Amino acid sequence: MTTDGGSAVTVRGVCWSASPNPTVANAHTSDGSGLGAFTSSITGLTANTKYYVRSYATNSVGTAYGNEISFTTGQSITSPTVTTNDLSNIAQTTATCGGNVTSDGGSVVTARGVCWSTTEQPTLSNYHTSDGTGLGIFTSEIKDLNQSTTYYLRAYAVNSSGIAYGNQKSFITMQNVNLPIVITFFPNNITMTSAVLGGEVTSEGTTPVTERGVCWSLLENPTVNDNKQIVGSGPGSYETTVQNLTLYTHYYTRAYAINNSGISYGSCKEFTTENNPPPPSDGIIPLSVGNYWVYLPDITSQTVTISITGTIMVQGETCYKWYAQGDQFEWYYLNKSDGCWAYGYNGPYTYPPDLLYKYPALTGDSWLTNWIAVPVQTTMICEGTNLTFDKYNECYKYHFFLPIGKNSFMVTPYEKYFSDSLRNASVNGMVGYDIYQYFIPGIGMVGWETWLQGSKLYTVIMTEYHLNP
Repeated sequence: MTTDGGSAVTVRGVCWSASPNPTVANAHTSDGSGLGAFTSSITGLTANTKYYVRSYATNSVGTAYGNEISFTTGQSITSPTVTTNDLSNIAQTTATCGGNVTSDGGSVVTARGVCWSTTEQPTLSNYHTSDGTGLGIFTSEIKDLNQSTTYYLRAYAVNSSGIAYGNQKSFITMQNVNLPIVITFFPNNITMTSAVLGGEVTSEGTTPVTERGVCWSLLENPTVNDNKQIVGSGPGSYETTVQNLTLYTHYYTRAYAINNSGISYGSCKEFTTENNPPPPSDGIIPLSVGNYWVYLPDITSQTVTISITGTIMVQGETCYKWYAQGDQFEWYYLNKSDGCWAYGYNGPYTYPPDLLYKYPALTGDSWLTNWIAVPVQTTMICEGTNLTFDKYNECYKYHFFLPIGKNSFMVTPYEKYFSDSLRNASVNGMVGYDIYQYFIPGIGMVGWETWLQGSKLYTVIMTEYHLNP
């Protein structure tokens, strides 16, 4: 602003429009008053549009406009546009396809190719090729397919906005008449560490099948180079129980058959092992040296581990040393027919045995328990069975109330996350923590929650555990 025309400038700024000669009747800014330079920020524009801009200044006489300039906004960034080409050169284990990236969406295409699966709508989490970058037509060579199998395929393209997929194509690989034909059965009788897998050799090919069986892996389309179990030879159906699987784990499996011409695989099937072991006969917590449990509270990113580190004789009975990271006590646990008992140890003192977790327990069962190494007792109550906590099923839910006081403390390693004012509050036992613990027979404690006067303070969930045979 170089002159005010003899009257003070009361408002100044810029105005703009998609048409020439914009005025303050159009969109505009207000950037102060008086003489001098000013800067305006123009917002709310439309992508890929030409705009006209003029500065303006208003005084008591009227509004004056500066010279007009124009500019064009950039294109907005969207996902690319890609189409899937027709398939060609379909053989027993290979095929040729590709695609055409017709638009980059305003951002450079950094990856492109095709993805495929035996189920519809494949994504980059399935098998895929990487066939360059940028716009244009590309060709993809697909390998390691199964013979006589239906596949679904889509082209894909990636830019900074995300992943775009082309139209879906399907094809069936050719059959090699020399190779066997085998189908995969759906897994059944799945437990924590085993499953029944199988298949059927419907054709031996031109030579007898000398080996047949199943293979499995944590990755899609396992081969005999992964885990395998041989189940005889020749044609026909077969099943076998595979052992030593990891509990609560997702697996892939295929049946296979071998003759003199090579190896054939059936389609890929999936299954997940169970996470609930059967109840033990001698108590709710599995006690064995080397067992450990890893927990994650939602108030911190640090995990805490509880371990069984050894054994000790207490009053003529073999107890297991229970080390809770961050705890102020060493605990000695003992399974009995009615549940899990514990001795608390601190310095020279060993506190008498105490029934912690009754098992089996019915809803409403209650008993007196000592949770802290001072003369404060509380009632443990079973509030339900066959519950679900996070991903863990068939839980027991235990609840006890722990009064807050200067001479009491919690036996969890998370007390340090609370303020001294909470921990040292003393209202004659009327204020305290409600603690809910969730157990599964044979696994142990899978998590707990702590509440204070009706407000939840934190939740702790078990993320990993290891139980020795």
